[in-house]
Amino acid sequence: AVTCQAHDGMHIRENHVIAEIIGSDGYPVPDGEVGELVITTIGMEAIPMIRYRTGDLAYFVPGQCACGGVTKRLGNVTRMTTGVAMAQLDEKLFRASGHLIDYTVSVSGNHLKLDVRNDGIFCRETLLKASGELYPEYQVEYTERACRPEDKAMYPAKRAVR
Repeated sequence: AVTCQAHDGMHIRENHVIAEIIGSDGYPVPDGEVGELVITTIGMEAIPMIRYRTGDLAYFVPGQCACGGVTKRLGNVTRMTTGVAMAQLDEKLFRASGHLIDYTVSVSGNHLKLDVRNDGIFCRETLLKASGELYPEYQVEYTERACRPEDKAMYPAKRAVR
């Protein structure tokens, strides 16, 4: 997206991407309503992104821009926050245990929920300690099991706290 001389939102380069703003149910929200920015690249042959969840909150600015442009405009793009930084949690948990293969994390109120896959050697206490040191304000709920051959990646796209 690019900013024009009117400085009233950023014009989306609609010839390169399809941008959507979605609600928590995954469906588009009306212009002016805040939701998660989702991008689909068009014309990409090698690695197209289809409904890539950016982890950014944004909204489409309703109406036409004062500059006369006709493309959709993004207003006030900010990072979604839950109080938990995925990169910090990744670093802490993967360093704490050489047996961790994958995990998901979600936050609900003051509960941090970890669902862990390991290589068959369980590391519950190590990971509980590591996550508790990083986020002492959360009560950690934890499930763990060994990876199975049929398991798929726990994050089909960008790793994010949900």
